[in-house]
Amino acid sequence: MRILQIIDGLNPGGSQAVVMNLYRNIDRERFQFDFIISHKEQDFFREEIESLGGKVYYIPKLNLSNLIRYRRCWNDFYREHPYKVVHSHVRSTASIDLSIAKKHGAFTVAHSHNTSNGKGPLVPVKWLMQLPLRRIADCCAACSIESGKWLFGRGITGSGKFIVISNGIDCERYKFDEGKRLEMRERLGASGQFVIGHVGRLAYPKNHRFLIDLFSRLSSEEKGMKLLIVGGGELRAELENQVKSLSLSDSVIFTGSVGNTDDYMQAMDLLVFPSHYEGLPVTLVEAQCIGLRCLVSDVITEEVYLTNNIEALSTTANSIEEWAEKIKEIAVSASCADRGKGYEIVRDSKFNVKRSVKELEKIYELRTCF
Repeated sequence: MRILQIIDGLNPGGSQAVVMNLYRNIDRERFQFDFIISHKEQDFFREEIESLGGKVYYIPKLNLSNLIRYRRCWNDFYREHPYKVVHSHVRSTASIDLSIAKKHGAFTVAHSHNTSNGKGPLVPVKWLMQLPLRRIADCCAACSIESGKWLFGRGITGSGKFIVISNGIDCERYKFDEGKRLEMRERLGASGQFVIGHVGRLAYPKNHRFLIDLFSRLSSEEKGMKLLIVGGGELRAELENQVKSLSLSDSVIFTGSVGNTDDYMQAMDLLVFPSHYEGLPVTLVEAQCIGLRCLVSDVITEEVYLTNNIEALSTTANSIEEWAEKIKEIAVSASCADRGKGYEIVRDSKFNVKRSVKELEKIYELRTCF
């Protein structure tokens, strides 16, 4: 059975990482993923998808002037490609995309990966477009209960139409490896230094400006620290300018989009995650599996607190100075002695991708959320 996955683009990011983890681990003799995207230039995972037997299609992005053409493109696509299951990870246009899919006989899954539409003039428009989704989709899925309540409402999350599909990870990839840690730290020029890390798309929700200001505050008092920012995104140039203006260029590393985030996480001593908002960040599951200490904003759902290695502060109620003091406290007690323990905890949890895949396979096979 070929399953169509609707997603904005194929560059590394939150929902993309989740879908690719599922794709790599699903029984591909029974289920094959194809992808349809609206950003042609975001094709980081294209080669891997095609090597696994998947296909990548393109459909124009919806805007104020092309609604009729947009609907025609979808109708033409489904007439040529009669998918039995269509799984959407795009909130804003899913009501249109999935309603047309249903008209062509598909079982439809809407998947929530977040808890906010952010800021800006388009937020009310997005809400209006998302509202019918709870009625249109045959199955309403989410990475967490809170993410489901936000997009679909409490009525749906309390019904048999809703299911949580945990953001599962391949635990073997995120097993602590001392040899890889030393190799990566030498490659990064960070041997003997305390490495503060972040993994995520360079976009507003992740709050990188706060992270860089925090590191500036720390580095003015503490020597021998590096900030490692793993990921690419639309704010990269702006953030690099911020680093330059603070005279931090020798201490901050931007990797851009990479496929081996696990290698970079081996090199870190602490993961800092000061997000404005999140669904359920898979990065924090990976970090705990690899044994990293994590300092996160208090908006992060407690569902992701799997080990004793995660602590939270507020980016509004707590000052940058308080964040800096907490990091200095962590740095004093930093040790690799217990980093192997996180693997077993995550492996035995619902965040093991092998469990997530089994839930998804049942939905695709039975065409019901249970």
